[in-house]
Amino acid sequence: MVYTGVPSRGCYLCRSRKIKCPGYPVLAKTHFRPYTEIRKPVRKETSHSSSSSSNDEEEHLFNHWGAYAAYTADAASSPLDSTIKITLQDAASCHFLSNWVLLSPPGTNRGIFEFLLPISRQAAQGSPFHLAFKACSLSSFARRGLDPAVERQAISFYVKALAATSDALSRPSVATCDATLATVMLLAIYEIQSASTHGIQGWSFHVSGSMQLMNSRSWKRLDTDLGMGIFVVVRVKLILLGLLQGKPPPTSSEWWGKGTFKDRYALIGLHLTTKTTEMRNELENLLDLDCATLDDFDQLSVIMAKCQALEEHFRKWPDTLPEYFKFGIAAWIHASSANPAEMEALPGPVHSYRGPWVGGIWSMVRTSRLILVNSMFRCSALIHQRTDLQSLPEYATLAQRCADVIGEAMAGVPYHLGWFRNRTALLPTMPSFACGQNGTESSLAAFLALLPLTTMQDHDFATEDQRLFAKGRLQFMAHQFGLRSAAFAEKDYDSRSAQRWRRLRLPVTEVDVAETLQNEYALGPTTEPEEGGRDTFGSVTQSAELTIHSRSQWGDRAQPPEKGPF
Repeated sequence: MVYTGVPSRGCYLCRSRKIKCPGYPVLAKTHFRPYTEIRKPVRKETSHSSSSSSNDEEEHLFNHWGAYAAYTADAASSPLDSTIKITLQDAASCHFLSNWVLLSPPGTNRGIFEFLLPISRQAAQGSPFHLAFKACSLSSFARRGLDPAVERQAISFYVKALAATSDALSRPSVATCDATLATVMLLAIYEIQSASTHGIQGWSFHVSGSMQLMNSRSWKRLDTDLGMGIFVVVRVKLILLGLLQGKPPPTSSEWWGKGTFKDRYALIGLHLTTKTTEMRNELENLLDLDCATLDDFDQLSVIMAKCQALEEHFRKWPDTLPEYFKFGIAAWIHASSANPAEMEALPGPVHSYRGPWVGGIWSMVRTSRLILVNSMFRCSALIHQRTDLQSLPEYATLAQRCADVIGEAMAGVPYHLGWFRNRTALLPTMPSFACGQNGTESSLAAFLALLPLTTMQDHDFATEDQRLFAKGRLQFMAHQFGLRSAAFAEKDYDSRSAQRWRRLRLPVTEVDVAETLQNEYALGPTTEPEEGGRDTFGSVTQSAELTIHSRSQWGDRAQPPEKGPF
């Protein structure tokens, strides 16, 4: 190009040559080629082994991550020096810590997974904890849309971690140590993120294993902050598993009610939710009977009274809380949408909390109240032999409680799913995580919203908009937060007799109504007592069994009905 006498304002090379600078290429349009492929000589005859193919895949991962990191750093106009190199594993570890490890405020123990930090510093290369941590980190980072090889690497580390953990559990001296229990909980997180079993079944297996390991440990381990942190997380997962699938704790609720004395308000809420899982399992075992005796009907009255007393404790629990544990109304949503499944918040109030820990406790409390109210409905229907729930004497009161609890639970969902990410001024405090900047959008907070959304997505007393909103938020969790198991939550929640806790209407026909227990066994007086059956006053002996119709209220063996008016 002809020199016009005006020095170029472009790069140094163009100024020295005194030509017009064409400018710098757009980074987004630049094709990044691996550096090793440019310098590596081409060989016509090469032999590839399994180890070389694995190394090539890791090399490709490193080069692909380097190009991706350079692009994101330039797109964000980062003031950091572009020569700083961050490996893929370091970036994945930071991403995992910033989404799952919640730090507790000073003077409290309201953190979650804090124990991972000291254990990760002491874990050796190739140990079960190290392998599980790498699997969780890469699985968490894979949701950012990197090369599918990242997900394959996560699966590879997960398989190795399973084998190493199985070997550690075979040694009693290693099975009860803190690192082994932390490894099992990391494997549970991996299952939530990857949904390798197409649901939460894999997560429930690891949670059950962590409960068994906790029972075999000494209570002296709770004297340390590390042991207490592990115990708190295992107990929270125990409650979530019990509320989702009706599995009671392996030991009594009093055993799991110990510890966490720094936060006695959370301790009371967790203890009540643990009692709810026991009550639910007790009623399920009674409803699973093929036949019932009069003692069983008396037991129904006892269970209903216990549910009423426990639900009363739940209703009084908020009155005992300090200000930092109560929820606040940050905003009101007035606009509605034709498609509630795509909304971030339903019309009405939007709750705010002082951290995901507090919000998670409230979610478990509200879900427990719904389970208790549903239990009272079932007990009352069986005691009064009613097929129409609206004719029950407790219907008006219990139905209003269900509607109120569902409304509160839906108002708390936006906090867990990042609604405040652009509205941080509305929050009283910002949660602090182990890595990255403090933010309101995290996988841990989203996971704590899985319980109320799964419970409300098909509840009889939820409105149609609330059901659609819950299902839409579950899909949002699966795609936006990488919690793929949320997409299969409905299938897993239907395990055993879990539909009883959402759908109260039972498939009872007019024929079933006519064949009630009173019609099968006439209770009128007789002149002579029958052997092993009735006395002279017509009362049934305690040993008499009452057979249950295959489609009666007690058995509930038919397919679930279509949704009705409630």
